[in-house]
Parts: sequence; structure tokens; C-alpha cells
Amino acid sequence: MKKLFLVVFIILPFVACERDNSNSASEDNGPRIQWYAGTMEQALEKAKSSDKALFVYWGAGWCPPCNLLKSTVFKDATFVEATKRFIAVYLDGDNESSQQWGEKLKASGYPTIMVLNSKGEEVVRLTTTLPAKSLAATLDAAYERLDPIEEVVNRILAKGSKDVSPDDWKYLSHYSWTQDEVFKNKKEKLSDVLAKLEAKVPANMPEERSRLYMNFLVIKVGELGKNQKLEKKIRDQGNNRLREILERVSLVKYNLEFLAYYSADLIRGLYPEASSLRDAVIGNYKTALEAVRKELPVGEYDRMVTYYPAVDLNELMTKNQGLNDEDKTRIKEEMLKANLMVKDDHSRIFTSNTSTYILYKAGMGDIARQILQDDLKKGVNDYYTMSSLSWIEKQSGNVEKAVEWSEKAYKAAKGSATKIQWGAKHISNLLELYPKEKQRIIDQLDSYLSADLSVNDAFLGRNKSQLDKLSEKVKDWKNAHKIGTELAGLKKKHMASCKRDADKKTKYYVSDCENYFKKLL
Repeated sequence: MKKLFLVVFIILPFVACERDNSNSASEDNGPRIQWYAGTMEQALEKAKSSDKALFVYWGAGWCPPCNLLKSTVFKDATFVEATKRFIAVYLDGDNESSQQWGEKLKASGYPTIMVLNSKGEEVVRLTTTLPAKSLAATLDAAYERLDPIEEVVNRILAKGSKDVSPDDWKYLSHYSWTQDEVFKNKKEKLSDVLAKLEAKVPANMPEERSRLYMNFLVIKVGELGKNQKLEKKIRDQGNNRLREILERVSLVKYNLEFLAYYSADLIRGLYPEASSLRDAVIGNYKTALEAVRKELPVGEYDRMVTYYPAVDLNELMTKNQGLNDEDKTRIKEEMLKANLMVKDDHSRIFTSNTSTYILYKAGMGDIARQILQDDLKKGVNDYYTMSSLSWIEKQSGNVEKAVEWSEKAYKAAKGSATKIQWGAKHISNLLELYPKEKQRIIDQLDSYLSADLSVNDAFLGRNKSQLDKLSEKVKDWKNAHKIGTELAGLKKKHMASCKRDADKKTKYYVSDCENYFKKLL
């Protein structure tokens, strides 16, 4: 299952960015967050000495959802004002020790925004898809509490429903449950915690109740193993709850990211077999998304994402007839117009990424390619754009072009973490698309391991997760193609390289490096 609104392709002592570098979406003089200019360690020391909380943003310059935040939320006067009560720290994923801090903060995807109290304890993770005013209100609520989210949840579950304030329910509904790391390793499943919370929400708070329910449902479906089904009781309840949400435009808008990005997962979870009931629900789903479009102007990002599930929903119909010509024409016109309406590079990055995905899924890959090629000519987000072109060619079965773009993206990538992650993606593409070209794979793997894994946090955070995925793919390739002795020399070479300049490495680099190459080769 996709990680909600996080960068699926990839996404923090951190040296924080200079306070204006990543915040200004254009050359305007509007409100700007005053980012702390020191390291993360210094920010924590300042928080402790001044008894002040921290607002922490973990992101990357190339990440589309991060750029959406910069062009909307981070320019909103109410939100900017709310951040002034905190020490605001921007942790850029490619800065020195960035992945070390990402691991400490358990931040797994870009963007992540959270509040830490003066002790450095996590108070809350905010859902990045909410409107700026809602996020500002959540920041204010976090500032008033400053209790870790687990304490807030336990306190609410221990109370009767009438003893929980409306502000508490709003606060919990705005928590980023799909990014949660607090309840993840508890004995009780996160979906069970959410079910208990949702059951206590008063009926006169439909938005908060619906949002907690949608979090529950998305996470419950994600907890299922392969070929497992939701219990009939949950499916029956889900049928009623989904209908309630789809019937009210306000609830659809309040839960749009779930309905847009998880459409296929939700429908398959609630209606595992094709049926007339499933067809009817999909019809209601489409009608609900259309109702949202009618309330939003063309070019508005929420309007754009209502098209996200168009093809997926059709594919789940008993008779999949695909998109009709009218639907295709409308998608084409809206996506092209949205790209023409962008006002700055930040909004262009998000708009281009979203529109080209929708266009490709709708069978208009040539138009998607043209938008991305135009972005390259303008110098917009070049290596991410190249990766998008690689994905389109791969999906289209154009193996040679897919690998060509993948290699270009890797070579163009900037920043140590991005270089590691893009390199892992490129080698993975080679393994998948050219598995029989043994020497080519070994040579490029050797070059990659030699060039990019010497930085201190090479085996931490997002780097580690990408390298672990690469390791599994190398193992599968090695076993499938009976590769053995050819990798022995690589293992010896790179195991030895782990101790090179060891005095300049962090405490755990050598052991992490050696453990990785034992596993990889």
C-alpha cells in the first residue's frame, strides 16, 4: 500500500537550511517561516535552556509534496504566525548527518512535520495534506498541550465520551496516523487503537469521526497479509460508513487524501469480489469526487487529485470499459491548464508530478512525456523529472529508454542521500530490466558502491531502507541467475573499504558498513 501523500519514490546533528532558502516559493515579500540557523543539536540545546518547543520540518528540495507545502502552507500568514511560538527547524534530507537524525526522529518519508517538546520528545506529527488554517490550529493545540501523543490518547481512552473536549477530537483527527511511529511497535495494533477512539467520537462531530474512521480503515487494510480479507463485520460497517462519507461533500473534502490515494485499496478491502454492489459504490465514489470538483477552481491541487483514482476505479468495475472520450478530454484539458497556471517552481514541481501521473494512467503518456520534457528544458527538478520519465518508459515496456533515463537521473542527482537513493533505484532497474547482462550489472554495482557509500550516514535512515531493498533484489538476482564467484571479489573489496578513514567516521559506520556488505554480497 502506498504511504499516504508521502513521496513514494523516496522522502534529518542536521545542519538546518538557511532560513529563506527553501521557504520562498517565489520572489514575493509575503510571510515566511523564520527557520533556525544552527544545527539540530543546537536547536535542542536552545529548546532545553529556554523551555521552548520545536516545530520540525523534514523534507527535500525535489520532493513534490514538500514543494506543495512551500507554495501553500508555508506562505500562509496564519500558519507562519503559529510557528513563531516554536523554534522552527528545517531538516534537509541531504545535509550532513541528515539521515542520522531522520532515524532518531523515526521520520520515514518526505515530508514529515512534527512538534517536539523542550525535552526533545515527540508531541505530534501533523497531517501534511490539511489546509493551512487547520494545521495552524493543530500547532496551537500542540503548544497548549506539549504532552506526547501516547499520553493524550491514553487519557482520552480512559475518559467517558462526554469528558473529552471537541478540541481533543479535532487534535487527534489531525494527527498523521499513517506516519505514526509511537504506536507502531505496541502490543495492540494501531487499527484497534483507532477503532476505540473513533467509537467514542460524538455524533455531532462528523468530520472528526469520519477522519478517524478513514485512518482506521486505511491502516486496517494495510495490516492485512497477502490474500487476507477484512472481517465481514468490518466490511458491513465500512459499507455504511463509506456511504455516509460519500453522500456529504464536506466529508469527502475532509478525507480527500484517503479517497484519492487509496481508492483501489479501500474498494478491494471492503468489496473483495466484483459485484453489482461494488459497481454501485464505485458509481457513488465517482459522483462524490465530481461534486468536489464543482466547488473548486481548475488548477487547485485538491481538484487535481480528485482525478487520481479515475482509472483504478474503472478497473474494479465488473465490466471495465476504461475512460470514455469525454473523460479523457476533460482530464487532458484540466491537466494542461493546471500546468499553465503555475506561479512558481514549487507549485510547478507538484503540479507536474501529479498531472503527468494522472495523464499517463489515463492513457495519455505522450502528453505526460511532453510536460516532463518541457520541465527539463526549463531546468525544473531535473533528476526527479528524469526519474519520472524512467517510470513512464518502464510502465510502457520501453526497457532501453527506462534504463537510460534512470542512469541519467542517477548521474544528475545532487546531495549525498539523494545520490545513494537514486543509485539504488538505478541498479534495481538494471536488475529487473536487464537481468541477463551480468557483467554490466556487476560493473555498475561496483561503481555505485565505491562512489556513494563513504558518507557517515550512508547506512542510516532513508539511505538504509533503499539499500536494504537493493540488497534483497541483488540476492534474488544472484539466486535466479546462479551468480556466485563473480561477487566474491566485490565483497572482499568493499568490506575492506569500510575501515578506510575510520577515524573520520561516526561511531557505528564501520560495523554498519560491514554488516551491509555481508548481507548484500
